[in-house]
Amino acid sequence: MTDQRPGEDAEPLAAPTSLTSEDPYSSTSALARRRRPRTPQERRQVWSRRIEGLFWALKVGSMLSVLVAAGLYLMWRTDLTMRWVFLYLGLAPLVAALVLWGIGILAWQEPAEYWVDRQHRVRTCRRIIMRLLPVAGVAACGLLSARGTLGLWHDIFMSLDASAGELLAFAIAALGLGAFFAFDLLQRVTRSFFPEVAQASSRRPRRRDRSIRIPHLLPTRLRGTHSWSSRIVLVVILLTPSLFLSGSAYLAYDWDRSLPIPVAAPATLPSYPTSFPSQATWTHDIPSVLDVTAGAAGPLVLTDDSLISLDPSTGSIRWDYHRQGRKFAQYGGRLDGVRGEPPYLITSPDRRHVALTLGELESPQDKSDGGFGLEPTLTIVLDTVTGRVTNEHFHDGKAVQLTDSVLLASGTVYSLADDSVMWQLGDVDVDLSEEDHQYTGTAGHASLILTKEDNGGSHNGVGRLTLVPDTNPRGIVRDIPVAFANQEPLIVDGWTVTYPEATKDESTDVDWNYTKAHRAQAVSLDALAKAPGADTHTYDLGQTLGIAPMASRLSGRLAVLPQTAPDSVEPDDSPVPDGWKDRSTVATTFNPRTRAVLAASQDPGLVTAVGVTRADDGQRRISLQSGDKSKATSIPLENGTVSFDSRASGRNPGLLDFSVNNPGGNDGISALSAPGVTVVLLRPTDESQATGTRLRLYGLVGASS
Repeated sequence: MTDQRPGEDAEPLAAPTSLTSEDPYSSTSALARRRRPRTPQERRQVWSRRIEGLFWALKVGSMLSVLVAAGLYLMWRTDLTMRWVFLYLGLAPLVAALVLWGIGILAWQEPAEYWVDRQHRVRTCRRIIMRLLPVAGVAACGLLSARGTLGLWHDIFMSLDASAGELLAFAIAALGLGAFFAFDLLQRVTRSFFPEVAQASSRRPRRRDRSIRIPHLLPTRLRGTHSWSSRIVLVVILLTPSLFLSGSAYLAYDWDRSLPIPVAAPATLPSYPTSFPSQATWTHDIPSVLDVTAGAAGPLVLTDDSLISLDPSTGSIRWDYHRQGRKFAQYGGRLDGVRGEPPYLITSPDRRHVALTLGELESPQDKSDGGFGLEPTLTIVLDTVTGRVTNEHFHDGKAVQLTDSVLLASGTVYSLADDSVMWQLGDVDVDLSEEDHQYTGTAGHASLILTKEDNGGSHNGVGRLTLVPDTNPRGIVRDIPVAFANQEPLIVDGWTVTYPEATKDESTDVDWNYTKAHRAQAVSLDALAKAPGADTHTYDLGQTLGIAPMASRLSGRLAVLPQTAPDSVEPDDSPVPDGWKDRSTVATTFNPRTRAVLAASQDPGLVTAVGVTRADDGQRRISLQSGDKSKATSIPLENGTVSFDSRASGRNPGLLDFSVNNPGGNDGISALSAPGVTVVLLRPTDESQATGTRLRLYGLVGASS
């Protein structure tokens, strides 16, 4: 220490640095502020900033959920044709929310101090409530929009057991937009009551901290937060709306979506039988049958709650596809099978795929919802060999067709290989407004039927088809005359019948009454549609009075009637084949798999009639008849199987041929040719059931070609 002499002037000390001149955002200044007690004004500012930051994070998170909803919409798009309906139900509240949002922005544009009257609290409260109404309104509109969409999703889910993903995505977007409008207005409310928050937001720190580079990558709002813990909290709040809404939507979309476990495909697929054994190989009782058809690996049976694939050699279940408590839809107007009702199943021409539909198919004469499409249907396509679901699509309940490689559901063509959209019916230059001209059923191997036009309601005659290759929507072939029966074309495994020598007048005649024969040919639909790689050969079927549709579909062959009708014993006998006596209704067949044209009596494995008869010894037997009625195969039937009427001796005891145009079915018994087995379908009792028909299936496993 140095001594200071009296009288000498002391060196003036440096003035202390004022705290107010420090950088308010420096660590020293922040530490000093944290150590000293906060004033009420400072606490007010801190909480106002936190509230305003909370609303900002929720607002941004809500908009993020809208973007997530857009992505989910593209992922879950189900091509609902009634989209405009739910958009109307959902967009109307959102438009109202947009208007209310604009009103709210104007209401909270100026600071509250300009219109708050602290001396008249009632008046002030009234003003605040009036200005908060847009906030409540936009939130209510968002909830209302989501409620309408979720209500429609719930109705579809309960009726079809399927989740319409785009409805869930739209509900997320509606909630996100409603929340965005609401939190944006609440942020403006906060800034209106706390003007210093708005001023602080406009003066966010912009100085660069070279030691920490990560914050410069963050949004301005997060850079203004001085601690990482606060930033993490804001990020969590920001992500919460999108995570919560998308997670809830995913759970709803994937709710109880149990899919069948595919089975391994056999090394070789079975072929159709060419003979019948003397005993039934297997039996299978099914309580409620809706439809039975042939798949590529054996028979397929649709019950009131599942689709079953049976092993043709043992009758055991290969795979099953359950839809418990759902209603299956019937296709078209043709009548097949034991029950005499339209079919429920559609197979591809190669029988490798089968389609079934849940819901109610729309009829041009019956539109219970006024045509608004509020009752969509769900069409499901399965691989008949493995049981794997290949396609599942909503549509408006109109045309459904299958080729070997595509599904046509309403107006969209989907690939069976990868379920991608190939093209739309809107791409073709054809008038499809006439709904009664739309065809539903099996199409060609590589061609689709755009329209069908019958000859005015005759049971027998010529109709016209408009065809298109399933890979070329511009290759349309119009007005192709083909054989019709009961107002439907006959298509078996992609082949149909034409009358090449029919005159133009005969092609439009509405009354083919089975009195004049015409030369018939078997031709591939692909050849008529000029599809690439089509089999263009035609096969002559000789002179015929018409086609036998039910015998054709049950046998898997094109079957045509004889050249002449039997001589009428009575003058009033009908020329309709169902009234013929002692004459088979099938004269010639064409096998699409072997390309063989045979007389019915020479076609191995063909069944034209089946019935339960009683032998001389009283033994009941299942009798199958083929061809010209000269031979029949009988199989013993166990006692007690069928309840007989005392006035009759069995089911179809006279072995009448399969019906040609009688909608009443086949008297409770029928036979279906399937790969590996001929299945006799017997209705044991005449008791009526709420759904389906009780059937006993007899598997006749004979030699195969």
